This record gives sequence, structure tokens and C-alpha cells, in this order.
Amino acid sequence: MSAVNLAEVYSKISELDAAQWPRTEALLALLDRVEPMTQQQARACGELRAKTRHAGLSLGDRACLALAIELGAEVYTADRAWKQINIGVPIHLIR
Repeated sequence: MSAVNLAEVYSKISELDAAQWPRTEALLALLDRVEPMTQQQARACGELRAKTRHAGLSLGDRACLALAIELGAEVYTADRAWKQINIGVPIHLIR
């Protein structure tokens, strides 16, 4: 997971009831690793803006995709809009 995406997760959690924090922290503990955003990923993220604008992808979404491109990894998302884009990495819907 990109550190940028983790920041988004924590932002969303901060909006929740404090009782949700322990459960969320337990789930986040399952992460293998958190990758910092590199300068190359930042550039890719910016370049992805034009290619993904029609699908409404956020900065965090593009950070996730930039990391996947760099790692040659597959992407898993619940956001159906991601199926509208084709950037050379496999995108799988989880629901």
C-alpha cells in the first residue's frame, strides 16, 4: 500500500466513531508493507491525471496506480469507475 493511500485511510477513519479505531488498526496491521511515494511515482501520478480524469480518480487513487505501475502489480478496488481506465496494470473489482 502506498503511504499516500494509508493517509487517506486514516483521514476516513478520523471521521468515524472512536470505537472503530481498534478494529481498523487490527486490519491495518495485516499490511505487508507501506511504500513511500517516490519522485518517479509522483510524476506518474501527475501524468495519470489526463488518462483517468473521465473516471473521476483522486490523487490517492492515482498514487495507488502509480505504485502498481512501478511494481508491475495488480490492483484491487471496490470502485467500479476504475474499470473504465486502461493503464497497463490489471484492475480487479472486489465487489
